[in-house]
Amino acid sequence: MMAGGMEAMMLTWTILRALRRAAAALAMTLAAAAAAAAVEDGEADGMPNFESDEALLAFLAPEGEERDSAAVYYSTAPATTSVPPPPPPPPAAIMERVTVTGTRAAAAGADESITNVQVEGVDEGGIVKVSGDHLVILRRGRLFTVSVADGGLRAVDSIDAFPPGADASGDWYDEMLISGDLIVVVGYSYRRGGTEINRFRISAAGGLSFVDSHHLRSDDYYSSRNYASRLIGEELIFYTPRYLRRWGDPLASLPGLSRWQPGRDGPQYQRIAAAQDVFIPAPLLAEGPRAVQATHTVTRCDLAAAELSCRATVVLGQEGHNFFVAQDAVYVWTGPGWRRRGQDSAPLLYRLPLDGGRPGAVQVQGGPVDQFSFNANDAAQRLEVLVTEDSRGAGMWAAEFARGRPALLRLPLARFGDGSRAAPDGDYRLLPGEAGARITHNRFIGGRVLYGQSPRFGGTGQHSLVAAPVDDGAAAVFELPGMLQRIEPLGRDALAVADGRDAALFLTVDLAARRPAIIDRYAERGARQAESRSHGFFYRPDADSAGGDAGLLGLPVVNSAVRGVESASMLFLRRNTRRLSDYGRLSSRARPGQNDRCVASCVDWYGNARPVFLRGRVFALLGYELVEGDASGAAIRETQRINFGPGAPPPKPGL
Repeated sequence: MMAGGMEAMMLTWTILRALRRAAAALAMTLAAAAAAAAVEDGEADGMPNFESDEALLAFLAPEGEERDSAAVYYSTAPATTSVPPPPPPPPAAIMERVTVTGTRAAAAGADESITNVQVEGVDEGGIVKVSGDHLVILRRGRLFTVSVADGGLRAVDSIDAFPPGADASGDWYDEMLISGDLIVVVGYSYRRGGTEINRFRISAAGGLSFVDSHHLRSDDYYSSRNYASRLIGEELIFYTPRYLRRWGDPLASLPGLSRWQPGRDGPQYQRIAAAQDVFIPAPLLAEGPRAVQATHTVTRCDLAAAELSCRATVVLGQEGHNFFVAQDAVYVWTGPGWRRRGQDSAPLLYRLPLDGGRPGAVQVQGGPVDQFSFNANDAAQRLEVLVTEDSRGAGMWAAEFARGRPALLRLPLARFGDGSRAAPDGDYRLLPGEAGARITHNRFIGGRVLYGQSPRFGGTGQHSLVAAPVDDGAAAVFELPGMLQRIEPLGRDALAVADGRDAALFLTVDLAARRPAIIDRYAERGARQAESRSHGFFYRPDADSAGGDAGLLGLPVVNSAVRGVESASMLFLRRNTRRLSDYGRLSSRARPGQNDRCVASCVDWYGNARPVFLRGRVFALLGYELVEGDASGAAIRETQRINFGPGAPPPKPGL
């Protein structure tokens, strides 16, 4: 009797399992057919999405995988979200295009930007910002405020950059943004898991107070070049990838937000994306769940809300990523490089509008080096991307290994759809370069794309700088004595910083001429740049300078013969009639081994030195020192300094 009962149970289980697989297959088939029909009818203006948790679960469950029945029918309950997600727009809907610009950001406060950003109006998380009469500095797990009121320089307050009483020894805090009197510190918590968002309030007197802390469910996505967070007006924007877990409840991989509570063991996530907010390119939908390795999520949070509220849009896709944030959309490039024989899926480029519209996708080839490989050409209604054969994505140190023959992709925005179409060969234009050479840095400036090439590791060859027109025309190639380290806009020109022979070499490239030319060379002997991050540079044009032909720039440098120094000197170069000249340095006087009692984020992954130009004044942030210089004479002259860090020695009289 027991054996017979067991056989009956097994038979019943087998039948249920077969029915479950059949239902999942039918759901996938119907979803693929519906998406295909929409494309055929010309109704799909973007990627298809899932109608319910059950449809999403049916797709994500690999064929033959057993799941607990409770997990299968979990989706019948409404998703628990902190903010009810909006219903998805129907494929045929014509949505009003709302362009997010920098206007709102400017109106949020009178503070000028002191951050060297890629896109005007899109602020990037950094280590120093301004709030009223105070500089706010993030370093080694702490926030500091320094008053610059009435021409002075005075340390005001400091606070841990993490929740009070939390164990932050496994956490990293590297980015800060400010909107009004709210400060947000962004980090990644290995101890609690996910992206950490800590809010603080700054008073008119510069005092700091903790507001709250939240976690976003994400994998580690931090980069040696890109920044994790952006701010447009009061809207905080994150891109976060997450590998799909093939065990347990797949809905647990969807975006979630958890508010930190003291004494609670780990985050308790509430979903911030319903199944209707999850999109998938039509080719991956047709290939099935094994074609999907990750979720790619853009999260938008209302920074100024009393209770932080966030909404997320998710795209299923391949592993690997490189992302770029424009004023109106986030672009995410996923997948391998140039398609190879036997490879099933081409790389996919996603466009996720910031107005909540339906995301689009297009099949592409190659891969970008970093965020500077992208340019949103609004006038031409296209996205321009420098791609190379072997791109490693945006993981930590991955951009340093991009290599191969480069090409320029000029992609009309109309190409974005459900992902079933590929950018045609005519959208690509091959650029000068060696097949195995490394692409060191790249940037779009003044209607041209500039990039540096260096020999492959262990190889021989010439270092070079290339300036190619975005529209048709011949490229200019300049030989360099060493590797290109930086490309920056310099008024109407471009500045390239390269390793020279025992010198940091500054090259000014004329982009206004019909054919680019190097019009100025300046060498800072015995020095090399100390900061690889884009925020380590700033150029302030003179107010009466036409085209930015005159101004002052700052860049941290160190003596090329010295290694392991804690802080750099800030080199200032004066520009007149498009020519650079030495304007002097502001240097650190910090004593080696200042004990700051660091407990979290004790490595300066984002660097610790920045030039700061604020309301006609010039500062150098050098570790825990803030040094001001007078830039009214023939060379910069130190006027005052302060050591604002913990454990700082008492100030000495005079200088």
